[in-house]
Amino acid sequence: MYDRFFDQPILSYSNPITLLLNSPVFHFLIFLLPIYSFSNSLTYQIKPNDQLQIVVVGSPDFNQTVTVQPDGKVSYFGGDIMVVGQGKSDLLIRDHLIQLGLLTNPVVMVAPILKENEIYVGGNVKNPGRYSIGLEDKTDLYRAIALGGGTLINSDLESVILIHKGKLSYHDFTEHDREKILVRSGDLVYVPLLERAEVQGEVQNPGPVFFRQQIRIDQALAKSGGPIHDKADLHNCIIMRQNGKIETISATEKFWQGLPLSDDGTGSVYLLPNDVLYIPNAFKIEPIYVLGRVNQPGPKLVRVTFEDNRAQVSVRQAISLAGGIDQYANRRKVLVYRKEGKTEMYDLRNQSSGQIWLYPGDTVEIPAKFQVNWSQVLSFISVTTLIINMINN
Repeated sequence: MYDRFFDQPILSYSNPITLLLNSPVFHFLIFLLPIYSFSNSLTYQIKPNDQLQIVVVGSPDFNQTVTVQPDGKVSYFGGDIMVVGQGKSDLLIRDHLIQLGLLTNPVVMVAPILKENEIYVGGNVKNPGRYSIGLEDKTDLYRAIALGGGTLINSDLESVILIHKGKLSYHDFTEHDREKILVRSGDLVYVPLLERAEVQGEVQNPGPVFFRQQIRIDQALAKSGGPIHDKADLHNCIIMRQNGKIETISATEKFWQGLPLSDDGTGSVYLLPNDVLYIPNAFKIEPIYVLGRVNQPGPKLVRVTFEDNRAQVSVRQAISLAGGIDQYANRRKVLVYRKEGKTEMYDLRNQSSGQIWLYPGDTVEIPAKFQVNWSQVLSFISVTTLIINMINN
């Protein structure tokens, strides 16, 4: 773990809106909304006439020193790029190189020309900019990044870049000896940005996952705490690609084993930057109806498995959803009206009645048992006796 600093199977409800809200498609669309952002309001503000050095990591031929023109633009590789008031200029230079087709995924650092006893801390830190260090002070990599306000949550701390006199070196900021890496006057410190994708749906910790270049879906699921047992439908995992393409893949409960091959057949399925992996619920919601002598008659929503389209609820469970039978219920003659028009009768006193399974759209009716209304009987006897006495008199 990186060091950081400064930084139920059966449902019962009758409202039709609940059906929409429980729809996997509805949930998937909601999760496609952007839900994570990072503030860069405290970044170094470039001004006209500033001199900037552009460093492209691993591609020294693209390194240049440029001057910001009065209109706020810099000339770089055949284009004029607005850098004043535009936020992070390194991303602007990066996009320019990609649009020209010169580089595919460059790591770019843009820093002002430093004065004596200054260092520049940039990349994915809270406050990118140049900072003064004392001549006699020994400033290590840890302190240098602290001057920049510390790293953000999506920082690649295993590949922090230090540029000293034009020479580039990588450092694992998670190692315990990071304080031994000294930063000198004129050095550039760059914290790279990790790529990001979303894992949403039936997982333990839905949200963003961070990685370099790409990540296997099993690793992405593991970073999200794994799927929720008895809820996640791993047979119908949905991947929404950045270009809008939707893919469906199948995995097993042991999601880390036996992943399908990618489209080119060279390996397991990967998530790429800005992709969304959605794990749907293993059930859909359908109504059954419980009527008659129950405490809460009406439609009841039950979860149905996708595999066989059968409601995993018995007659007894359906009656329980309706609050159970009342004292006048006839347990001997429970009626089941099938969706296709067939009528069945069951005796709830039999043990086998617990194995009577219902389908979506079926109706269960609990009739009232025959009972003597003694109050009416007594009233009838009283009236009859009164009439007989009147006749005799």
